[in-house]
Amino acid sequence: MGKVIGALARRYGTQKDAAAALQITPVYFWRLLHHRGGASITPGLFNRIAALLEADDRSMRDLLHAVATAETRQQRHAYRTWLRKSWRRIQPGWPRSSVNDSVWFGIERELPRYAQSYIGAFVKKQEARHDATHWNHRVWLAVANALAPLMASRQAGGIEQSWQELDAADERGPYLKAALRAQDLLLRREANLLRRAQQIARKHRERRR
Repeated sequence: MGKVIGALARRYGTQKDAAAALQITPVYFWRLLHHRGGASITPGLFNRIAALLEADDRSMRDLLHAVATAETRQQRHAYRTWLRKSWRRIQPGWPRSSVNDSVWFGIERELPRYAQSYIGAFVKKQEARHDATHWNHRVWLAVANALAPLMASRQAGGIEQSWQELDAADERGPYLKAALRAQDLLLRREANLLRRAQQIARKHRERRR
């Protein structure tokens, strides 16, 4: 963290001016500069530092490294493990297997244009929130989860309703809207993995007090 704060001090000329840009006191700025802040910084301060470092890739990497404590590392690992297992349940061999060969994506390609537009709008909205690879994987997992019930007909010998039957009953559109709405509700959280892990870690610390 000291390297990041030092870079800001050099950019603004004085520690006092850099502290003002971050909306913190000079005393707290000094503490951060001398490695006494680290992962304890608030999400708001993290966001302000990140905004000032937007064009400085090296300092941004230093910032992410500084707040990636063992506490958040454990939670990020748990999340990535869950994401990988969730994908492999619906697409065996993921990520090496091709999405083009998956059952759920085959259904997506068979859907009429209006239904695909619902999915496209959902993906566009979610991907605009964050551009990390893990978030792209999470957004498309949500799409797969929305379409998964439509896979049941093939897997259950036709006993479960197919999307064609839903379409014949004019229920496919309402189903997709409801299914994607449910996934949208689940994704209404911080998209940045590190920031989300910090939020959860902070809640755990507060519960232990």
